[in-house]
Amino acid sequence: MFKKGDKVKIIKNRESSKLNINDVGVVTESNNIGLNEIGISKNGKDTWYHSLDEIELIMNKESTPKRYSTDSIDVIDFVKLYDLNFNLGNVVKYVCRNKGTDKEDYKKAIDYLQRELKHLESLDN
Repeated sequence: MFKKGDKVKIIKNRESSKLNINDVGVVTESNNIGLNEIGISKNGKDTWYHSLDEIELIMNKESTPKRYSTDSIDVIDFVKLYDLNFNLGNVVKYVCRNKGTDKEDYKKAIDYLQRELKHLESLDN
């Protein structure tokens, strides 16, 4: 289920861990530790062990397309962090995906922003 390098979020506290609920870490040791435990590192140095029911997969590194990857935060994580809806999430996606050369991505971002404005205006009526 979880592989080394997967980003995970802690969903239950464990007294023996310095990770708290909603902390994000990276799997350092996959399911070979115990029947239901994996190692998670938040700082790249220390590893804490959590059972599979105490964590949730945020992002599998291998599933992130290169055009969306950054050195800081993944677009999906950003959209979740700011609780953006579908339209605004797509605006962020197309702006981040574009490296300044693709007019179509900017047009798509504008289209989703216009859809969001139209939706907000319909709520006013």
